[in-house]
Amino acid sequence: MILDSNPLTVLLKPAMETDSWLWGTVTSVTPLLVKLDGETQPLPIPLELLTSVKIGDRVRVHLHQRRALIIGKTPPPDDPTIGVWNDLPLSSPWGGVSGRAKAGYLKTRDGLVMLRGAVNGGAVNSIIGTLPAGYRPPYPFTVPVSTSYTGSDLNSLARLEILVNGQIKIGPKYTGFVGLDGVYFHTI
Repeated sequence: MILDSNPLTVLLKPAMETDSWLWGTVTSVTPLLVKLDGETQPLPIPLELLTSVKIGDRVRVHLHQRRALIIGKTPPPDDPTIGVWNDLPLSSPWGGVSGRAKAGYLKTRDGLVMLRGAVNGGAVNSIIGTLPAGYRPPYPFTVPVSTSYTGSDLNSLARLEILVNGQIKIGPKYTGFVGLDGVYFHTI
């Protein structure tokens, strides 16, 4: 995957046909250099940043055509918040559903955020709750979620939106409760 270090080869090399998402380690910040996993030399092409980095950071690199973009980094290995379920702070009048897991969120070491639980009591197109910084998607994220008509076994789907500011919003067709189990997205 590493490109030839000769600048002319880089310019003459045909564009990559598909995107690549790779992990690497920052080896220098001035100039910015990243050594991709499995390679012996840093990438010979300029890197763009979406996050601040320092030497030794593990970063996720998006390669597209002749461009490389650092889209995020992993948390330090001693981060105590990794793999721990946290209660989701709910907006009023949203609340938990009896007999279901309490609404919560968790982040894995590779930046995957997962939600769990079920909530009810709010209105269509309202904000269920807000995820804290570090647990938010890099772009607005939309996913269908299960809802249930109150007092019935009938299920339907509603649109759940997670915004870059961390707000979790339920869209049209919400009735009964909103199931958050199975909702996940990457923070990087």
